[in-house]
Amino acid sequence: MFFARALSHRHKVAARRAVSRRAARALIAVVALGAALGTTAVAVHAAAIPFGTVLISGAQWAGTDAGLGDLNVYSNGTQSQDQMGTFGLKYECTELAQRWAYYKFGEPAQWPISKAADMWTAGPTMPVPLSQNPNGGATPPQHGDLLVFAATATNPTGHVAVVSSVTASGVTAVHQNFTLNGTLAGQWTQALSGTTVAALGNDPVIGWLRAGPAVAAPASPLPVHASSAPSTAVTPDGSTQTVFWKGTANQLTEAWYAGGAWHGPADFGPFGTLVSAPSVAISKDGLTQTVFWQGANGHLYEAWYSGSWHGPADLTATWGGLGGMTSAPSAVTTKDGSQLVFWRGPDNRVWEAWYTAGSWHGPIDLVSLGTMASAPNVAVTPDGTTQTVFWKATNGLLTEAWFTGQWNGPRQFGNFGALAGAPSVTVTPDGLAQLVFWQGDDKHLHEAWFTGAWNGPSDLTAAAFGGASPLLSSPTATVTTDASTQIVFWTGGGGLMFEAWWAGGRWNGPVAVRAG
Repeated sequence: MFFARALSHRHKVAARRAVSRRAARALIAVVALGAALGTTAVAVHAAAIPFGTVLISGAQWAGTDAGLGDLNVYSNGTQSQDQMGTFGLKYECTELAQRWAYYKFGEPAQWPISKAADMWTAGPTMPVPLSQNPNGGATPPQHGDLLVFAATATNPTGHVAVVSSVTASGVTAVHQNFTLNGTLAGQWTQALSGTTVAALGNDPVIGWLRAGPAVAAPASPLPVHASSAPSTAVTPDGSTQTVFWKGTANQLTEAWYAGGAWHGPADFGPFGTLVSAPSVAISKDGLTQTVFWQGANGHLYEAWYSGSWHGPADLTATWGGLGGMTSAPSAVTTKDGSQLVFWRGPDNRVWEAWYTAGSWHGPIDLVSLGTMASAPNVAVTPDGTTQTVFWKATNGLLTEAWFTGQWNGPRQFGNFGALAGAPSVTVTPDGLAQLVFWQGDDKHLHEAWFTGAWNGPSDLTAAAFGGASPLLSSPTATVTTDASTQIVFWTGGGGLMFEAWWAGGRWNGPVAVRAG
């Protein structure tokens, strides 16, 4: 990759997706005016189900596609609680349709529409053109089609649903914000005769939109199969975000986000076999990125990019074999340009080596910090005065030690619950907050944060993601240099890499990373 490119800043807007992956945010005003998107067939619910209740889980209707992201079907409550989300107004019918089209087809998160029926005419004009298949035409519906209902005198906005299954006599689809005979079920079956789908109540079907064989396929989620946790860093100017991970052939792999799109993946097979997840750090001047990993021989390896790639170098060999590894490393650069690397040694203790003044120092065994049951993770305050290291202790608890001229701690956080793997710590650019993320035993993403006192923990998977995209690896987190956005990556179902981000006062995603 080339950091020298003139690249637009990724994180200047809260929603943070390029036009190729979202509709322009100016459309929000248009969509908001259509607050009645997908108005229900019956104007009043007989008994409102609480807003945000899961009516149908993604696993129940989407099959293996449920691993792509949050595909749950949600209740819209009393129809007066709409709030803007990543995929439009929660939880209108169009929000579900746009969410499905984003994850499955690679469409923008929001479409240029003012009502549900507009999706029929918008489909062929989308970045991934969707074919129109008229009701009663040559092509029967199939799983995954967007079933579009006409606007009528009694339902002037129309409606849209997603086909979940088809038999010779019926089409079953999942619906948000739709009641029939006073029931908000989230899923109904309509009669199918040949290629003609019967109306649902008083709502006739226009047809179905499909990303078919004649339509260009969207970019595949990246990576299709990862075999480690990812590691991420952002350049000081905020123009580029880079993510490294161990590929399915145990090779170093990278993707990077710049200029409004994901690029890669790049495969560094010649660098040899990785045993652990890698760790990436970027110099404060942005000119060098350095990646560390554990090799097949248990040694610490390093490669670095400064206009071109260099290495890899077997650092453990240069230290005479001292400092063997039993975990992934964790690396960071300091204000003065030093590099610090931490890992778990053969004695299950924290080990450290550091590069400064043109040479490596250490490694040293930080015996006083005790033993650990995961890789450590390190962050440094922007002024360089404090190093903080977190890990999972042998009793499963989050543990911290910090260096301010001498080592302090370790301190355990017994009230934060058990960790399933290594935590990830990042510090805000002003140095006033530490953010720690981890995978819980429940495979949920958890967060705690320090701003003079500890806050949390918060179960983000439950509270912000609706239970979507459980973690199958430790997370990796960073904060953009303008402090506007927190970004977290992890490996989830199917080996897909997922991302969630805090911006504009709320969490967005999670979404499967796509490159192309």
